[in-house]
Amino acid sequence: MAFDAGATGSYIASGLGADADDSDVLAGFARAFPDVLWVKTADAQRLLWVSQTVESIAGYPAADLVSGRRQWEDFVHPDDHSRVLAAMRRAPEGQFDEEYRIVTRGGATRWMRDRAFPLLDDAGRVSRVIGVCTDITAHKERARSMRAVQHRFQAMVEWSDDVFMVLDSHGVVLYVSGSHERNFGLGAADVVGRPLAARIHAHDLDHARRLAAELMNLPGSRSSGRLRLRRGDGSYAIVEGTASNLLHNPDIGAILLNYRDVTARHEAELALQRANAELQCLNAELESRVAARTAELERRGNELSVLAARNAALVAALPDLILRYGIDGTLREISGNHQHLIAPAEQLVGRGIFELGLPPDVARVQLDCFNRAHETRTTEVCNYSLMIRGELLDFEARVFRSADQEVVAVVRDVTDRRRAERRISYLARFDALTGLANRASLRVELAAMIDTARREQAGVCALFLDLDGFKRINDSLGHIAGDELLRTVANRLKRALPADKAGGALARAGVAGPASVLDPLGGAPIFDPAATRHLAARFGGDEFVAIAYLPRGVMLDSHARMLGHAIMTAISPPMTIARQRVGVTPSIGIALFPAHARGADELLQRADGAMYAAKAAGKACVCMAGEAAPPAGTPGAGG
Repeated sequence: MAFDAGATGSYIASGLGADADDSDVLAGFARAFPDVLWVKTADAQRLLWVSQTVESIAGYPAADLVSGRRQWEDFVHPDDHSRVLAAMRRAPEGQFDEEYRIVTRGGATRWMRDRAFPLLDDAGRVSRVIGVCTDITAHKERARSMRAVQHRFQAMVEWSDDVFMVLDSHGVVLYVSGSHERNFGLGAADVVGRPLAARIHAHDLDHARRLAAELMNLPGSRSSGRLRLRRGDGSYAIVEGTASNLLHNPDIGAILLNYRDVTARHEAELALQRANAELQCLNAELESRVAARTAELERRGNELSVLAARNAALVAALPDLILRYGIDGTLREISGNHQHLIAPAEQLVGRGIFELGLPPDVARVQLDCFNRAHETRTTEVCNYSLMIRGELLDFEARVFRSADQEVVAVVRDVTDRRRAERRISYLARFDALTGLANRASLRVELAAMIDTARREQAGVCALFLDLDGFKRINDSLGHIAGDELLRTVANRLKRALPADKAGGALARAGVAGPASVLDPLGGAPIFDPAATRHLAARFGGDEFVAIAYLPRGVMLDSHARMLGHAIMTAISPPMTIARQRVGVTPSIGIALFPAHARGADELLQRADGAMYAAKAAGKACVCMAGEAAPPAGTPGAGG
């Protein structure tokens, strides 16, 4: 049957058994319909008619398809071709509903949903097969985007510092995010299927039950609170979280709980409360003294001028700088300690805050602090740093509203306090005796190396060292000499490791690089596969650990043995301690990821076991995990 565009309506009308008067309506419908309409013979093998929409989707005119110059099956993607042909043979039975791809005239790939329906004549036989072919490319793309969003959300949940948990109506854990194991030492296998209440501190159970009762009584409600939750090691963490009752939601049907460990914050709050209590006592005492002094001033009016001069001297002797500002940032008065003024006081009074020579960002932060203190009538604290006479100093400004359109800033030099805080933070992360990373930092860095190695199909080796004969030297020469020996061994261990790119190697300097990077417990790990690949740490006592990240393509076993021999060679030579020549040798155990372990703790355990095998083999040798120990008396032998 030849294609006739002018007869479209008549053809559809006859094919559907409609009246001829309906042909114009049906023709208009076919032109306006966004999907491709088609009609085939009763066996669904030959195309009789197709709507003009096919050209806007596939790029070929309808006349080419109806005339046989082009076959619709030729457009079907090669991977879908055989499936679509097989399914089309079932179209006369009304069983054709397929999603497949076509390749358009322009080479683009589009997704289609094709459905067929048989038309029966008066005798009940199939006379025609009609179909509707819909372009679902946009739908497929939205579905792919939704899956990508879902995967990103899942990754955010798994790697968030907060713990996300799903509970049933009885409080039994159905799901827990990966952060739970990192923060509490319990994996999903230890938690899922068990009631959360079993881990709540006994003294907090009544509080937890009250929160749960409030939550369960009102579908869709949220409840927040703080309580103690047992960690994997038996200790208790103070957690703060929010629970949402979504049991009524047919898509969820559970209680959603998210919480985080706020133990450190809680302890800081308690310390702050104690400090506030002490401050209140001091304030009360100060108020009492002020009241007594005021009464004395009233009784001794003739001494007012003397007392005023005395008060002025006291203000000048204070360590704080006192600045009175207008709310617009104009400096009105300067008193107190002038030590850190960036210019003489008479040159600063009357200027706006952006004209005082302060860095623009510091001036802007202070002006925002002024506005908050004036509006809320509370004391606001502003911290900033300034370069004064070649030295970077830290300052703390306490701002309060002193009058309408006026605030007072009490500025104190807190440089020494900030340095002390940074020193305390350093000591928590690095060994005070040797300057090497401590055990906590080692675990963080090793876990980072293993995570990267797992993604990049690389390797990690851990070398566990124990000093042979250290106890004898420590007992005979004393602990001071023992400490000197440990520092010497640490320096030799660092020099034995290959230099990395990060400022001469973290392994060499022990703590090289900017402070913001060297914060393994409070921020991102130091480990960088493009810069820092080796790390030396003191594990405790006379035990040391060296770890190395080895990119894909490096012979892991050979490189680890080479490191072991280099360390053995570096540490073994005699050294002068307490004016005496002494010698110690290391027994070294090596373990490899992924050959010997799947995680950081297991890798250290395997290396520790290999070290004991080296000890048993006669000491002063290298032993590889999972292999026979070297013969006794063979120093430096590879295990």
